[in-house]
Amino acid sequence: MPARGASAAGRREGQSVSSAGAVVGMQLLPETWQWVATVVLGESTPRTYAGNVRAGVAYLSHLLHDFDGNTRLALAAWYQGEGAVRQRGIFKVTSRFVADVLALEQRM
Repeated sequence: MPARGASAAGRREGQSVSSAGAVVGMQLLPETWQWVATVVLGESTPRTYAGNVRAGVAYLSHLLHDFDGNTRLALAAWYQGEGAVRQRGIFKVTSRFVADVLALEQRM
């Protein structure tokens, strides 16, 4: 699924940055990347495409664990933020992102 998420988010080589400031690949915001490296992985993660994917996979694994294996909620938390999903449920725009990722999974 990480590759599907990266594909849905606009996978490209290099250090491209989205309009929201997320590093393209796994679409991690710099703050999230740093948090994952420090808290989840416990080590520095290189600012490369491979490092981005490694941090992204670790973050998705963390979200799946936190949401008891519920893929839909984990993907929603990825896109919208964990706190927002827990406090307000899944936003309409987030539902479209989740549906797109799950549709990619079906095609692969």
